[in-house]
Amino acid sequence: MDKQFLISTCKEWGYFKASKEGETSGNGIHDRKDLFVGKNILDVGMGQGPHSVFYIENGAKSYTGVDPDMDLEGNGTVRNHNRFDRYVREKFPFSPNDIMKLYPNIKLYDCILEELNYNDHLEKYDLIVMTMVTEHLQDNPTVLKYCSKFLKKNGIIWSSHANYYFWDGHHEYPRCYQYDFSSDTIKKSTNWVCSYPICKFTNWNHLYPDCPIYYVSSLNRIKLKDLQIIFEKYFEVECDLDLHTELISVIPENIKNDFPELSTEDLIAGHPIFIGKKRENILDINLDNIEYHHPISNIEKNITNLFIENILKDTNYPNNKWDTIYQKQLFKTLKYQNDELLCETIDKKEINVKQFNSCGINLKLYEINLIDNNNYKLKFEIKSLHSNTNNKKVKIYTGIKWEVVNIPLNQEYQIIEFIQPFKFSGKSKFRIGIEDLSFNDSFSIKNISFTKC
Repeated sequence: MDKQFLISTCKEWGYFKASKEGETSGNGIHDRKDLFVGKNILDVGMGQGPHSVFYIENGAKSYTGVDPDMDLEGNGTVRNHNRFDRYVREKFPFSPNDIMKLYPNIKLYDCILEELNYNDHLEKYDLIVMTMVTEHLQDNPTVLKYCSKFLKKNGIIWSSHANYYFWDGHHEYPRCYQYDFSSDTIKKSTNWVCSYPICKFTNWNHLYPDCPIYYVSSLNRIKLKDLQIIFEKYFEVECDLDLHTELISVIPENIKNDFPELSTEDLIAGHPIFIGKKRENILDINLDNIEYHHPISNIEKNITNLFIENILKDTNYPNNKWDTIYQKQLFKTLKYQNDELLCETIDKKEINVKQFNSCGINLKLYEINLIDNNNYKLKFEIKSLHSNTNNKKVKIYTGIKWEVVNIPLNQEYQIIEFIQPFKFSGKSKFRIGIEDLSFNDSFSIKNISFTKC
């Protein structure tokens, strides 16, 4: 392992970027050497580790990173920020363990913040960094409470936030655009997705429940005012909301009417930055009523039952992974055809068969007043499409546990009626799978309904 090769790779992949000399520096953390030079840093949700090299090589005293998705031994995927298509993730040549061997003052942990040894990290850090993390957290109050505890007296938190309600829908390509430029302009631009002089107007399609990204479980849809309140409890915080006022005049009337609970700032704030000093005394703010995880929108109140078929039907989402395939790419075919959902597992035995144990098709719905642990009826028809799948049984994940339906599959459609308590925890989805699912299994589902009992 070569430290210079690691440094040059990090630079080639865009992990050393900061404002160029002579340009007006923003609040980007790479520009804020005043915050991290000579300091002990804790970086929350930092990926596979290339960020750490930038901080240490630019004067940080020590760097600790924590991310539950980190693969300490492997070459996990990260963004190459210098690619035109910066949404593509590639395998980084160095594992987190490789980085730690080259830098003794870098420590990386593959867990959530709350799982760190409390006494080892209590009041240890001068600076905590969270780059585009708060929009993913299921429990912002708990994470920010731990951040406060792990900071030294007068320690600083720096956090950027990808506002879900902004026009790009959290790092996403707009779903429906109206342009005033040619496709050639797009190709020539290196930052066209968020370059406002280029894109004059975009319809916020991702705000509606019939858009697949609306139900992505890794996005919490927190509103700005609620996030600010949580920060204020633990930190003396200043916020740059990154407001793009040029968009106010083009916000469609239907957006204003359908979402009265959203402020103008919610719709025009791009990537706000929160910078705050640890409070000596935490404010007595009750966070119980803060809607920090999938807050109900006004438009949802008029929906009684919604099955999101667009997740699979819409060809505008060619790179769609979502939870539908449980992040394991175990299906080579997953599509609608003649109102049937065709499911065909992979035929290559390149992964451990145990990975199929949790595999199921996530089907997402919305109904207001769903009550956890109440009985609901799930009804659908299912048949096998491969001899390998004959005589296997259906299993259903209720949000509580997998339940097996004692009806062997065959190559004729059979009606499954399943009544059980379901637990949604704000995600409003259930999962249909096959017991002992394995390679070359194939089945088809149709006529799905989900109702209260």
